[in-house]
Amino acid sequence: MARSADGSGGNVVLTLLTQFIRRSRVIAFIKSLDGRYQVISDAWLRTFHTTETAVVGHTDLELFGEEGSKDFLATDRQVLETGEPIEHLDPVQVGTERRTYLSTKFLLFDQHGQRTGLAGFAVDVTEQQRVLDALRASEQRARDLVDQGPLAYVVFDVEARAIVDANRNAQALFHATREQLLAADPWDLSPPTQPDGSPSVEAGRRFFARLAEGTQSFDWTHRTLDGQPLATRVWFSREEHRSRHQVRVAILDLREIERANLELSRHRRFLEQTQAMARVGGWELDVARAAWCGPPRPRGCSGATPRCRLRRSRNRTRSTRPNTATRSTRPSPAPSPTAHPFESSPSSSPPMVAVAACASAAWPSCATAHRSASSAPFKT
Repeated sequence: MARSADGSGGNVVLTLLTQFIRRSRVIAFIKSLDGRYQVISDAWLRTFHTTETAVVGHTDLELFGEEGSKDFLATDRQVLETGEPIEHLDPVQVGTERRTYLSTKFLLFDQHGQRTGLAGFAVDVTEQQRVLDALRASEQRARDLVDQGPLAYVVFDVEARAIVDANRNAQALFHATREQLLAADPWDLSPPTQPDGSPSVEAGRRFFARLAEGTQSFDWTHRTLDGQPLATRVWFSREEHRSRHQVRVAILDLREIERANLELSRHRRFLEQTQAMARVGGWELDVARAAWCGPPRPRGCSGATPRCRLRRSRNRTRSTRPNTATRSTRPSPAPSPTAHPFESSPSSSPPMVAVAACASAAWPSCATAHRSASSAPFKT
């Protein structure tokens, strides 16, 4: 701007700058080098519900107190010491509400390059900061869910051909730290070939090529960084919100499932063999009640006579029936309450069973007597 002949050009510039600040829609101000307000905007006055007379000539310490002015004074000192503009977030107590302002502060100089004051402006970004905080909290919750879930997750950057993220389960699965996984070649986590003989690199690229069709799921053999094979189920899906072409890989370790299936099969065979033995003589093993149950009492049988005892043993085969004159009618000891229902105690008796006589007229639906098998263990 041209300076007038009487040297009043500087006053014109100051007047225009003062009007610009006062009419600004944002909080704006000019302070002297000792921190006293010289010019303030109308938005500043509206925000803090005060007047220009009550503010001009006063410092932040006088206006906001020691606690409220601490951040303001700290940033003022930083600008004065470094001479460089700064931008920062200022939490400010406005009435009963805590709001956040994005502030910029810088030095002012005269025509000779001498410092004349400090200026600044601030924009209310409270709502934007709340959204940003909520987004960060949501991302942290999502990461916590991924870390605490049963699956291993890695994120693969297709363009860089590198792993860019891995959760704790992936680190445990591959016996590596996060840094080791990020530095590793992704194909080092697979053997050269898959069980069907196809090269791992070619098979993996085929699945990558199908990502446009949606999430891909398949069985895959991985290996740890120390070379141990891993039978896994893998899901490929694209990270749609990313600017780069990245793929999220979810990995389920199948080794525990295979071990559980083998254990279940072993117990199933054991149960079938136990039930087959329990059916000798018409007795059944009630798995739900963990007890041996016999057939219903014949009509008119009190359970106390040899004839009744003979009736109850009529389902036994002739080849295993002992001489009735020497047959033992003493009941076998009842099983221990703490014993496993499938456990059998060693005995020197033949593989037949001894049926206890029912001393009561009321024949129980599930007999308290039990049969002891031979000492030969079941094959599992």
